[in-house]
Amino acid sequence: MASPRFDRFRFVAFGLVNVSNVLGLLLHGLNLSTGGARGLLRGSEASLPVVLVIAALCLLLAAMAAVRRGRDLGWPGLVTGAGLVIAPALGPALLLPLLYLAFAKEKPAAQQFGPSPGAAGPLTWLLAIVNAVWPWMAVLVLGRVG
Repeated sequence: MASPRFDRFRFVAFGLVNVSNVLGLLLHGLNLSTGGARGLLRGSEASLPVVLVIAALCLLLAAMAAVRRGRDLGWPGLVTGAGLVIAPALGPALLLPLLYLAFAKEKPAAQQFGPSPGAAGPLTWLLAIVNAVWPWMAVLVLGRVG
């Protein structure tokens, strides 16, 4: 059974990477909507809703990773969820709570949420690579179809 907690590596691989994918996808959507798309990631304005749906899915995956990382720090899911709702009001300072989640050490109170996730194996590394790449592959394919 998978641990309901994420260590630092897993949060970076499945949380911060998804946040950076969201930012990149939103910039790509802006580029599509202003007609500046050229090169490999070109597309039409018609593909903009698909880009936004993929960005929303990445944001959901990042939120799930943040909740699992919060558990590793001894925080209940509602506390982490409330922080995720409040954090966007911070503007660019939104990165500070994310960096805290990425670099904070595991707390002893985290044991109430289950055992430590253990070392990342080859499957975790493979899933981390797939997690980083899949949104852009989807945008490439859907940009060509649309």
